Amino acid sequence: MYSDAASAANETVESTTAVGITDTIQTDLNIAVQTEIDSDANVADLLASANTAADTANTAIADAATAVDTLEANSNPTSADIATAQNTIDAANTAISTAADAATSYSDAATAADETVEPTTAVGSTDTIQTDLNTAVQTEIDSDANVADLLASANTAADTANTAIADAATAVDTLEANSNPTSADIATAQNTIDAANTAISTAADAATSVLRCSNSSR
Repeated sequence: MYSDAASAANETVESTTAVGITDTIQTDLNIAVQTEIDSDANVADLLASANTAADTANTAIADAATAVDTLEANSNPTSADIATAQNTIDAANTAISTAADAATSYSDAATAADETVEPTTAVGSTDTIQTDLNTAVQTEIDSDANVADLLASANTAADTANTAIADAATAVDTLEANSNPTSADIATAQNTIDAANTAISTAADAATSVLRCSNSSR
């Protein structure tokens, strides 16, 4: 408007003060806004990832608990059964660690972006599950040791019985070789037979104890 008026008045048009533009400013604002959008998206993604990792960990913990319950219900678990249960606990512990790392990554990013740190999904623990497995394993060890002890005792009793039987046979052979045995000789032979029978009965009881203990642990 000034230049038009100056020209109309046949005056020299003077240069007016130069005026800048907002192009760069607008670009800077656009970048700042986009950076904030990207930051918010990154934080939101990390929060979602942390919660997903927590859900995965809690599922793994539940699987471990089920595996240990199954083991406890097995009265005679094999080493493979025990290893399977321990592997599920180990897998759960790995998932718990992953969830913890994801939660830390989210909280660090939220703090850096000056955003409120939201609580992530709570993650359980395998402590009680591991204790239950340890108890079940020790119970199995104790049971196996008891059966082994009873088996050793049964074999010892059988050896004793067989020795007594051999002694009885020798006593009767001796009696038969005696052409004029006394009542004392006969009583001695009978006593060795009676002792052998007692030893046989003891051995039978010991063998039964092994079978009962072995069956109760299955």
